[in-house]
Amino acid sequence: SCYSRQPFWKTMTKDSEQGAQVWGSDERTLWTYNGIDCCVTLELAQRFHRMLEKRGQLEFYIKNYRELARPTLRMMRHGIRVDDARRRWWHFNLQAERIEIQDKLAVLAGEPLHAKKSLSTLKLKKFLYDREVGLALPAQKDRKTKSLTTSEVAIRKLMQWTHTAGARSYKRLHLDQVREILQLILEEREKDKLVGFLSPDKIDADGKMRATFKLTTETGRFASAANPMRT
Repeated sequence: SCYSRQPFWKTMTKDSEQGAQVWGSDERTLWTYNGIDCCVTLELAQRFHRMLEKRGQLEFYIKNYRELARPTLRMMRHGIRVDDARRRWWHFNLQAERIEIQDKLAVLAGEPLHAKKSLSTLKLKKFLYDREVGLALPAQKDRKTKSLTTSEVAIRKLMQWTHTAGARSYKRLHLDQVREILQLILEEREKDKLVGFLSPDKIDADGKMRATFKLTTETGRFASAANPMRT
């Protein structure tokens, strides 16, 4: 939308009946959709190449991005070998540790704060911020949505707040207990993420884990997502 005059086309395949009326058939709609994808990619590639040359960044791009394309593709196709016995051991133990933390939080809160598996965002918001039945901690809001948030950043800000002068007048609960609760929330979130990462559905039939590796992060490190086969 910023670098091309191509009208938006990503909804072409969403409505198959409308697509068939315009392009003649569902298959023709898909081919047209794919063709536009390819043409716009080439158009943008040529434009970005000129921009890199103009900015004197082409050599950096070639060295740090283009030269990594082939080895990155090899990594994606080859996959990462997984010690499945070790994975199952960690998966089981992390689940047990996560449940133990959830039980501790339930005791401190007077009621369970988790839903079916992980901590409930709605229950956490009520417990942390509600002035009638909760801890009445300083409200933490998302910068974009302006709504209450229990993100990791918000929890860490609350941890910092417990060490400030403003927290000395807090009477609802002892600050050491508040810190314990916040620390348990962070630990549960971390273990929940690891449990998901170690899930058996992440492993392909040959015992390897595969991902699409992306080079487009601000820091230059790899980011990963589902591979083209959707595993």
